[in-house]
Amino acid sequence: MNKAAWRSLALATMPAVLPLGATAAEAEPPGPLSADVVAAMTPPQQGEVLEPLRVVADAAARAGRGPHADVYTQVEMASDYRSVNVHLTDPKRGPAFLEAVHKANPRADTKLLNVRKKGSAPVRFALRSAGSKWKTPFDRFALRLS
Repeated sequence: MNKAAWRSLALATMPAVLPLGATAAEAEPPGPLSADVVAAMTPPQQGEVLEPLRVVADAAARAGRGPHADVYTQVEMASDYRSVNVHLTDPKRGPAFLEAVHKANPRADTKLLNVRKKGSAPVRFALRSAGSKWKTPFDRFALRLS
C-alpha cells in the first residue's frame, strides 16, 4: 500500500479506536474525595458521585432492618466519599448480609460496601452505668417524668 492509502486507513479507524482508549482511561478507580471537594462540585457532579452510595446505603439499611436486624448496627458514608461502611456485630455474616442488600435493591453495587465490626461494648457500658442510677430493680422500669 502507498502512503495515501495508509493515511486514509488510519483516519478511518481512528474514530473507532479513540472511544476504546477513553473507556480504558475512565476504568481506573478514582481516588478519595474530601468534603471540600464534594462541596465544590456542581449538583449534577455531586449526584453522579453520591447517588450510587445513596442507593447502596438505603439497601443496606433495609436489609439491616429485615432478616439481619440481630447483627446490623448502622450504615455511614466512608470518609473517602467513594464507599459506604456498614457496621455488623458479627462480620462473619457479612456475605449473607451483602446478599440481603442485593435482594433489597438489585441496582445496589455491593462492591461499594465495607463491612466493619461494631462491638456491643458501648451498649453494655451504657446499660451498666444506667443501672447504677436506680435504687431498686423496679425503678429501672418506672417512667420518669421529671
